[in-house]
Amino acid sequence: MRFLPLIWKKKTDSAFFGEFLDHAASALLAALFVTAFVEFPFQAHSLEIKSLALLPVLFSYFRWKNLGLSVVLGVLAHFILSQFT
Repeated sequence: MRFLPLIWKKKTDSAFFGEFLDHAASALLAALFVTAFVEFPFQAHSLEIKSLALLPVLFSYFRWKNLGLSVVLGVLAHFILSQFT
């Protein structure tokens, strides 16, 4: 979805189509986040771990504005929390 606007922007000059693709890509990423964050059947313990693992992600992103570092810290935090809880 993120690659389609680059391909089709050159082929079409429609502002609506380009805006639609931009919003569709953001909606797809949001849907992937929600489905990865909440699982069924619902497990409160898993939700607590995922919520706590988001804290280093948010802190590091607002502190250093580095998305890659934030993702790595989130993965490490999730791994550590899932191992010791």
